Amino acid sequence: MSKFAYGEEFLRINAELLEAYSKCKDGTEVIKVQDEWLAENSKETREEPEDEMLSDGSSVQPTSTRDSGLDSDVELDALGNIKIK
Repeated sequence: MSKFAYGEEFLRINAELLEAYSKCKDGTEVIKVQDEWLAENSKETREEPEDEMLSDGSSVQPTSTRDSGLDSDVELDALGNIKIK
């Protein structure tokens, strides 16, 4: 991973999932772990994010499509990306 500037961060962020994959005996178990992880984490993306604290003590409140004035034909996917209907 040293060839990639983000290599160490990738491993840190994905450590839990990579550990779970390493315990799988075959591809079927990998898919099961993947599906369970996706189901669990898609719940987290639907929850309202907390305010982000800035170094000066102020906070930035997250925006949602409800508050942003985006057209009603716009929705978010499980990862929070904007999808156009």
